[in-house]
Amino acid sequence: MPMAADPPPPGGRKGEPYSTLDLRLRAPREELLRALSELVARSPETQVELQRPRRYPRRLGVPLSGGVVRVVDLAEVSWIEAASQYCRIHTSERSFLLRRSLVALEESLDPQHFRRVHRSAIVNLDRVVELHTLSPTLRRLALDSGGTVPVSPRAWADLQEDLFAGA
Repeated sequence: MPMAADPPPPGGRKGEPYSTLDLRLRAPREELLRALSELVARSPETQVELQRPRRYPRRLGVPLSGGVVRVVDLAEVSWIEAASQYCRIHTSERSFLLRRSLVALEESLDPQHFRRVHRSAIVNLDRVVELHTLSPTLRRLALDSGGTVPVSPRAWADLQEDLFAGA
């Protein structure tokens, strides 16, 4: 009686190595997910999606007392100041307190118009009228609303480049 031959390995014929797909199916779940995400990242549809420009809000809803929400046009905002887990939003007319961290608010703002210039301040670049160097480590911005904002030494060079790029 003839002996039964060993079955061919999955995905290949007898004597052929396993295919890459077969190895991936046997791979641990984490490796499979990583390989899948790499494949998706390389797909042409994903590349088109990644190139689509991000849309930033033009207005911000600020809750006031009595259930009223004030709609603030971001073009009117001069600067934003950190206040613990809150942000104080300064306009030329008044300021508003928003229960949101400075980091969370910064992520939602258009970087073409708003820039973090200090650990406690974000400034609207369109509202800057003067740059003041008081000492090598003490610098401030003057805004069209009359206020001044501190600038960290790290942000100073990038800020000057951004402000004068179109000049």
